[in-house]
Amino acid sequence: MPLKKEPFVIIKQDLSKEVDVDDSVGRSSPINMNFIETGYLKKDTGSSLLSPTDTSLRHSLFNYVKQDGTNMIISGYENKLQKFNPTTSLWEDLNVETGTVTVTIASPAVFTLTSHGLTADTKVYFSTTGVLPTGITAGTTYYVIATGLTANDFQVSATLGGAAINTTGTQSGTHKVNRSFTPEALFGFFVYENELYGCNAEEDYFKFDGTTFTRYTAAPKGNILEVFEDSMNVAGVKSNPLSIYYSNTGDPTTFTGTDVVQPLGTDSVTGLENYYGQLLIFKQESIWKLTFVYDNVTSLYIPKLELQSGNYGACSRDAISWVENDIWFFTGREVRAIGYKDQQTGVLGVNTSVISDQIKETLKKVSVANYSKVVTFYHNRRFYLSVPLEASYNDTIFVCHLLYKNNWTKYNSRIKAQALDFMSIDDTIYTCKSTAPYGVLKWNEQLLTDNGNAINCEVVFKKIEDKDFNKFNIYRYLDVMFKNLQGKITVTLIEDANDLRTEKTKTFYIGQGLEDGSSSLGEVTTGRQLVGDGYGQIISIAPYLKNRISFLSKAQTLTIGLSNSSIDETFTVCEYALFGTKEPRKMFKTSGIVSVG
Repeated sequence: MPLKKEPFVIIKQDLSKEVDVDDSVGRSSPINMNFIETGYLKKDTGSSLLSPTDTSLRHSLFNYVKQDGTNMIISGYENKLQKFNPTTSLWEDLNVETGTVTVTIASPAVFTLTSHGLTADTKVYFSTTGVLPTGITAGTTYYVIATGLTANDFQVSATLGGAAINTTGTQSGTHKVNRSFTPEALFGFFVYENELYGCNAEEDYFKFDGTTFTRYTAAPKGNILEVFEDSMNVAGVKSNPLSIYYSNTGDPTTFTGTDVVQPLGTDSVTGLENYYGQLLIFKQESIWKLTFVYDNVTSLYIPKLELQSGNYGACSRDAISWVENDIWFFTGREVRAIGYKDQQTGVLGVNTSVISDQIKETLKKVSVANYSKVVTFYHNRRFYLSVPLEASYNDTIFVCHLLYKNNWTKYNSRIKAQALDFMSIDDTIYTCKSTAPYGVLKWNEQLLTDNGNAINCEVVFKKIEDKDFNKFNIYRYLDVMFKNLQGKITVTLIEDANDLRTEKTKTFYIGQGLEDGSSSLGEVTTGRQLVGDGYGQIISIAPYLKNRISFLSKAQTLTIGLSNSSIDETFTVCEYALFGTKEPRKMFKTSGIVSVG
């Protein structure tokens, strides 16, 4: 009596549950795709250059917004701070302590600027509308020396503590002197009472009101800034990376030697966050809470430190982001969150769940030596984690979609994935590229290319298998539902049977005239798209487009992958259905069983 085969149909509609996020060997899916609406996946969009590319690193991207609504985009470049000119789409030097200066043709050269305010060892560079005298090169860093230093005059050296520069030849035009910064030293910024405060942990802490810069030589030189209890808190100081310095109340420019706190441990401070009236101090291996309590003996408010987590910390100063009501941070191995366990009692705690558990195997590839380069960002219900996964620079971005059960997607093998800094203006994301040629990218929702390069995208769905591991299924058709797209799609079928893995691929076209015999849709009439009436829908209003891939596969498990690398084509998946028959349990004779010891 012949065995009866049972037909089956497996329909997957909620794709947010079906994506194979991580197969534990470093492949995270969907790659270069996004979740849209409920359960849909689409090919991610591209980016365009905000300004021309540079040969030197551009970093510390910041949007300085003033109370009158005006804003200024700032970044660090070489030994300068620069601002973006929206009219010319070029970066211009931000005039830090600038002034028109005259210089003598002499040995040594004497520079004159009334009330210049420069001190010995200050780094400066010069610019001109004409020609500087021989001995001085525009844009090059020089050091102010103590010799000949007066209120209006100064001399410079090519090296710290070196001899004065001599000048010869002729000169023309108007010369300016500007403050010079250490190249590639990352800045920290904070806006307090309409003024911008910043520091790069190398040169002096400064204030900028949009026009004038003011230096504060007595302030700590740190690049982690946060206002708490109406005072500026500064960390990231190279000479004392374990401490946090805080200014006088209401005066972010005055610091005293005694106003400092230092949580226990030898791990450095990596971040400060004002969390609902408490200052959370993130260190590399721990998290602390700072509050001020009134002391009746001294009649002063004194700092109080409380340990919040002795197991987890933030691996870098940019590895911390506000996400809804909590703060998410990357430890170097996983993404976790800290927030209120009980808002009424004010009890803080680290969330017991690991947010990045879906991609934990892949994140193990991040080298400890590269922890300082990790950057996080939160925008439009998405959490971005930029890491150096396969290279020494940030080459991969993982995106956690809060709207879709914290599912992850991954950007890689593209320019948009090389993100050193994130910034949002008018709901648009901008990032600094982490590798040459350097520049600023505008994430463009209208582009299907990534700065002129094809966006490779791929999605792999969880394998289909029977609860009975010994049962073989015969798979016959795969119907894939798409929405509003035009593309060339490659389907990869990964079959597992008797511990052997094989693959089959099929390429076909969607929404194009190329749907002909050479790109056969299986047993569907050549060139026919399965829409409307074939699935109980009216053709004229059917929002979806289905294509049937015909194949024959006999396997214990089947994994389905879809990919597309065409530059101007979209890729949207809504649903897939698998058709086939089940074969009864295979019967074995006892004598046919071989024991392997």
